Amino acid sequence: MVSPLTRLQIANGERWITNLRHNNVNLDEPVGRALISLLDGTRDRAALLADLTGLVESGVVPLVVGDNPITDLHEIRRLLTPTLELLLTQLGRLALLTR
Repeated sequence: MVSPLTRLQIANGERWITNLRHNNVNLDEPVGRALISLLDGTRDRAALLADLTGLVESGVVPLVVGDNPITDLHEIRRLLTPTLELLLTQLGRLALLTR
């Protein structure tokens, strides 16, 4: 879960967001920003992955490797599975996760 303030900052499109140490951190990666908006404490990892997959598949959140946008559902799932774990680790290191 991330703080309501952080989710609000992301929803407002702010580039710099406030972490739990009251520092500003820059998070401009689209999948990471989408993940923060989903981290309200109501989803487990499987639900986070499903919701992120849906956002990428629908085109709301771009998933790009190199210069190539990824649109194939199988490839989206294959890429997002390790990406989710990596992003959760990074958000923890940035002091953005509350629990």
